[in-house]
Amino acid sequence: MKVSSTGIVTSLPGSDGYHRRIVVDKDGNIYTTSKQVILKYDGKAKMNIVAGQMGVAGKENGDGSQARFTNPTYLAADSKGNIYIADIYDSVIRKLTP
Repeated sequence: MKVSSTGIVTSLPGSDGYHRRIVVDKDGNIYTTSKQVILKYDGKAKMNIVAGQMGVAGKENGDGSQARFTNPTYLAADSKGNIYIADIYDSVIRKLTP
């Protein structure tokens, strides 16, 4: 759910209705984890899977759908627009670049 500065509430639908953690980047995009993927919502709440593949676990680095996560649990953003993902089952922290 997103609440604007004027009080307008927007729900953020998930590909399976399941969001674990969220973080907002420097441009106001919202990122969330959902099972084995990282989802991105733009300013109009349009959802895109930006990393991973739904239902396919692993710990491979790669671009977009080539990346694999087992349990992406925590997210953090830096001032350059990078998103950091802690995959706790694989004991790794991964970096998603803009």
